[in-house]
Amino acid sequence: MLLFIACSGWATMSHGHGAYHEELERANEEIAAHPEDGQLWYRRGFLNVLHGAWESALVDLEKADRLAPGKFATNWLRGQALTTAGQFAAAKAVLNDFITQYPDHGGALASRARALVQLKEHNAALADYRAALIKTPNAEPDLVQEVVEALISQQQNEEAADLLEVHLKRLGNSPGLVMKALELEIVLGRYDAALSRVDVLQQTAPRPEPWMAKRASLLAQAGRIRESQAAWQALITHIQALPNLERGAHAMQLIAEQAHQALASLKSLSQTNPPTP
Repeated sequence: MLLFIACSGWATMSHGHGAYHEELERANEEIAAHPEDGQLWYRRGFLNVLHGAWESALVDLEKADRLAPGKFATNWLRGQALTTAGQFAAAKAVLNDFITQYPDHGGALASRARALVQLKEHNAALADYRAALIKTPNAEPDLVQEVVEALISQQQNEEAADLLEVHLKRLGNSPGLVMKALELEIVLGRYDAALSRVDVLQQTAPRPEPWMAKRASLLAQAGRIRESQAAWQALITHIQALPNLERGAHAMQLIAEQAHQALASLKSLSQTNPPTP
């Protein structure tokens, strides 16, 4: 039986309980004591893959295969090591073999997608990324963001925005994903959704003023001029009510200047293009 679960445990261990070199030293000691234990070689191979030591990883995985043929997910790790080495066609080949045997393995599908991106096989890469998310129902934000970036690179902005919406509902307001969703919604002209994102970000930000400015600016982009004017004025009033030390900070002065300039521009725009009765 392949040790997929063990891989996950080792990843946590190596990040949470000591630096790479400490874990490597421990693995070396265990292998020295039990050199015929294929799992130990596989474990060290995983550790080396995790930290980009691809040459050492390939040696360890070969040893694991010799000691325990077919027992471990060596081709998955081998594909990742070869991708790190820049050997993308070789990575694709070994990952093809692995996925043929284990077509529902989300991690391997994501690994092959990365190799395919480097080979400029973008349609195939997107297919793998989509499948990886389907096969990884509890995908972490990093994987979601990676898939979103791949979609954006191929001008699939609407799909990327919709995907973010689905996973934000599952993950909650992960700041990186909320920011990416905001960027996409602005590009797509989904201003109501973008304004909702700004409200979320403002609530969690150390200072609300930059997001108050962003909201006022978005209202103007959406053509909601009077609302934008009111939002800029509210920001100015807010800044004027701050304690002297906060109000006098350089960053706050820049925001206040931005607000005054925006109000002046909007006033000029309103005079040039008065609202239709």
